[in-house]
Amino acid sequence: MDLPSLSFHAPLEEKWDEEEEPEEVETFLKVVPPSYYHYLDMFSKMKAEKPPPYNACDHNIELEGLLPPFQLLKEEFTSSPILSHFNTSLPTIVETGTSYSALGSVISQVNYSGKNLLEFYSHKLPQAELNYEIHDKELLGIFWALKRCGNSFCCGINNRKYLEGEII
Repeated sequence: MDLPSLSFHAPLEEKWDEEEEPEEVETFLKVVPPSYYHYLDMFSKMKAEKPPPYNACDHNIELEGLLPPFQLLKEEFTSSPILSHFNTSLPTIVETGTSYSALGSVISQVNYSGKNLLEFYSHKLPQAELNYEIHDKELLGIFWALKRCGNSFCCGINNRKYLEGEII
């Protein structure tokens, strides 16, 4: 099976001139994940070489009139949130949520560009954990988040009314 070449110059750079290098646009479009297809109607102009399931690599792409959707795709790729690596010098935020049957957590860090996602996790509770009180489930969510991240944390709780005993 021949895979498309992934060695295209720099299609995501703003200075890149798509009209001068249409083969680079075509190469880039061949590696677009299916989750981005809804941004483009260029895929309706493809000529299928194989029956479904469709894959961008299985098509010849006609580039005529596709530069505006390509610009949209380029913008989406360069502005989409992505997972970041853990940086020990940045403050870390652990956000958890628990329902009756599941828990979820998001671990992120704050830097000059805002909040960057490090990891997200969701977990369906087994039968034994379904019997926990809600405050125990909330602590379980924090426990799982910190355990999955695998780093040392200095923890603080940002809800004084519970710590001071105002709500029981």
